Amino acid sequence: MLVSSLIVSCSLLVAPAGLSAAPADAPSIMVMDERVSGAVGTVDWENQTFTVRTGGERSQSVTWNSETAFTIDGERSTARAVLMANAKVEVKMDEDGVAASVERRSE
Repeated sequence: MLVSSLIVSCSLLVAPAGLSAAPADAPSIMVMDERVSGAVGTVDWENQTFTVRTGGERSQSVTWNSETAFTIDGERSTARAVLMANAKVEVKMDEDGVAASVERRSE
C-alpha cells in the first residue's frame, strides 16, 4: 500500500508530455550566442538591425545601439563603413543580446 501511494504521489509531480511545468505568464528567454561571425547580409538602418550569414542557409539577426563600437581591422569606424554587403564581421554581444562591438576584417 505504501509503495502504490508513493508512485501516485510522485506521478503528480511530473508534467504530462507536451505541457510545460512553467506558468503560462512566465517570460520567455532567448539565448543568444556571445559571438557571431560571418558575412553581412541585409541591413535595416531605421531599426538598427542587420543579419549575419553564419554559414550555408543559416543567418542571425543582430541589433545595435548608440553604445555599439564599430571597427575595421581594430580601428574605430562607423556602422555605415562596417556594415557593407558581404563584409566579413565578428559581433560580440552584450548580456541583453545587443551588439557590444562589430569588427569588420579586411580580406
